[in-house]
Amino acid sequence: MREVEIVDDPIRTLPFVQTIRSHADAERESLGFLPEEAYREAALQGKILVAIARAEGGGVGYAGHLMFGGRPPTLRVFQLLVLPAFRERGVGPALVARLVALAETNGFFSIIARVAEDLEAANAFWQKVHFRRSDVCTGGKSRARSIIVRERRLNTPSLFDLPVPSDDEADHDLCLRDIAFRRSAAYSIDLNVLLDLLQDRPRAAVVSRIVSAALVGSIRLFVAPEFIAELRRAKQTTLVRQDDTLLDFALSLPQHPSPPPAVMDILTLELSSLIFPEPTRKAKLKPRDQSDVRHLAVAIYNHVSGFITSEEAILRKRAILIQKLPKK
Repeated sequence: MREVEIVDDPIRTLPFVQTIRSHADAERESLGFLPEEAYREAALQGKILVAIARAEGGGVGYAGHLMFGGRPPTLRVFQLLVLPAFRERGVGPALVARLVALAETNGFFSIIARVAEDLEAANAFWQKVHFRRSDVCTGGKSRARSIIVRERRLNTPSLFDLPVPSDDEADHDLCLRDIAFRRSAAYSIDLNVLLDLLQDRPRAAVVSRIVSAALVGSIRLFVAPEFIAELRRAKQTTLVRQDDTLLDFALSLPQHPSPPPAVMDILTLELSSLIFPEPTRKAKLKPRDQSDVRHLAVAIYNHVSGFITSEEAILRKRAILIQKLPKK
């Protein structure tokens, strides 16, 4: 093996899921146990980095992985493993460096790694890559280990950062005026998100915060023409009460235009094959699934910052979708 590449593309990491699980199980004493489905789900969500080694003849093989998760402001490392043949060759630090870059790009302020105190080599590694000891806690009852919590602060821009001392006043300018007049990000929502709020479903509190952010101008919310069409269809079922209040409200929301028919056909075919592969292959895509795909196609065509949905099939493929989105 002569070259190691760090890969975060779900399309390329998915084929390594079984290999990752096999090597992780062999290191269960250090890494703990996770079922294969947990690794597959993490790969689909873009939460596994894989170190891929290239051989002299052009083949590739697994050299290590890093599995992570969490929500802003803190990212959490769940597993880091490098095969013995690739240790002391910079693979571990390269995996961490890619994670740091991803975290800073996505607005995280810190990364946490929990390391058993008796794992001396692991603690030495995390210290070397600038994860400082921040706390100690007790592990599971069966082993009663002490767990060292290690944290690395990131260089993510924040209004809470203290300016570096400087004689130049411009160095202390937080550019608040520019931020205030910058156009807010546009998001597209599907019908179920609105119904979550109006029918007081479990996600209602989350949707309420999204709508509040739109009302104060922090973000902009749009719907697709499919939103209105789906609502009109829903009026014929028990999904929505038989009155026009919700429809009238929906018609008042800002709408993104649909792409030209030829572009729409291309987008919906590609998205259907990606999100609902088996029904699409058998030409048995349900009307509800077709509607979801049209919603997403309009969002992609209009280059929104995000598509807000509770559709599990779409959420499971979000990391792959992000990789395939056209750049602005």
